[in-house]
Amino acid sequence: MRNVLKMLMAISILSGLENVFAQKIIKVVPKFVLIDTDQNIGKLGDELNVYRDTSTGRIKVGKIKLLKFSNGQTGAKIIWIEPGLSVSVGDHVQKDEMVPKSDFLFKEEENIVNDQIERIYNPPGPFGIGISRFVPAQDLDRILVSSFCINASFRIGQLDPHYFFISIDYPILDVKSSLNDVSSPSLWSLHFGDHFRVINYIYYDMGAGLYNSKIPEVGDSSRNASSSSKMGFFLGMSVDLHDLISVPITPFVQSHMYETDSDWQLYAIAGITFHI
Repeated sequence: MRNVLKMLMAISILSGLENVFAQKIIKVVPKFVLIDTDQNIGKLGDELNVYRDTSTGRIKVGKIKLLKFSNGQTGAKIIWIEPGLSVSVGDHVQKDEMVPKSDFLFKEEENIVNDQIERIYNPPGPFGIGISRFVPAQDLDRILVSSFCINASFRIGQLDPHYFFISIDYPILDVKSSLNDVSSPSLWSLHFGDHFRVINYIYYDMGAGLYNSKIPEVGDSSRNASSSSKMGFFLGMSVDLHDLISVPITPFVQSHMYETDSDWQLYAIAGITFHI
């Protein structure tokens, strides 16, 4: 169970990244920007100053007006730029002064922001096919060696910032050369999971499901095992790259634990999912 505790501690530390990147500009298109949060930033119509940290200190580079909140991020229009400078990705925004919200936004501005945010937030296809590397741990590494794993997933629902999915993993197991008499080991798993956006394109993946294992236990002189199905769970991280490159792919890493008759077994998979 120490491996599980270490894994949970690592995820807790990574969650602190959200605060590090709070209220930063993550995308710039002509006259508009996208900010990585919609929390503690103000209300629609507010005007915020844009700052940049340099080697000589913080400088003011411009001003923006908040136009739209969507999926935990904020779309805004650039309304002023310091002469000789430009608003760039990585700049900070700060609510220095509040400007009363107008009763309406110009329809053209609203449509442009909607188009930009819709393109950014349009998720990849609901079907995913992946290939990954299976790395056994705990007692499994005494019998198995690293091998390939094939994965398939289907998105079944969305409640921002959560994307719910069903997935199946099938490692192509290889046994150690000294255990060639092990009879046809197999392992597959079926999960219900949550693809939870943390910040920008970074997601946590977590879920639980059924693990079907046919792997003899260590010390079993018969080298045979009967098929058994037990519950298990997984935790991991992934990065959605469909808005950064033309190919809708998601690199991921996951740690899995499942129950057997005598103990809990642990393994990891890391690879890439291609969305259709």
